[in-house]
Amino acid sequence: MQRLSPGEIEVLLVRVAKRDQLAFRMLYEKFARRIYAFLLHRFQQESLVEEVVSDTLLHVWKSPQSFRGESAFSTWLLGVARFKMLERLRQHPAASSETEEIEEELVTQTGPDDVAAMRQRQEGVRECLDRLPPEQRECIHLAYYEGWTLEEIGAQMSLKKETVGTRLFYARKRIQACLSALLAREGGLHEATR
Repeated sequence: MQRLSPGEIEVLLVRVAKRDQLAFRMLYEKFARRIYAFLLHRFQQESLVEEVVSDTLLHVWKSPQSFRGESAFSTWLLGVARFKMLERLRQHPAASSETEEIEEELVTQTGPDDVAAMRQRQEGVRECLDRLPPEQRECIHLAYYEGWTLEEIGAQMSLKKETVGTRLFYARKRIQACLSALLAREGGLHEATR
């Protein structure tokens, strides 16, 4: 099955926005299996995977404009699928009670100040990620949030694995510098309030 170019995907999304069912069917046929394999590999919840594939592609039908082109369409789509799967797992009683136990354990092991600091650092990391060039941000997302190997990222982005490694290296350097600046600024704020 031939891959769609970014331009072809953009045209299909414009058509989907106009409620073109044929365009939507083309996107569905190109990406449904990939989403299925991705979810099954990462979550091993076969009973939910088919529902989440449908939910993910329904999201494309309802909101094709939500793809803003900040990463490859397939990367964005897999991110939507992952988010929807996590939502489903949270709704599942066994999964939600496990999540609550873990969160409760974290709060009891760390004080409220530590939790607030942890949240602040997470926001700082997000802010630093947002400052990365799109190609570096996509590599970081796939490597650290999706757990993809250099080879998988290279295949996804049509790059050599060495190029992916280089992008990750420079992305980590930028994030490190950004976080250092944020921590220095945070330290300055704490000094000012004392």
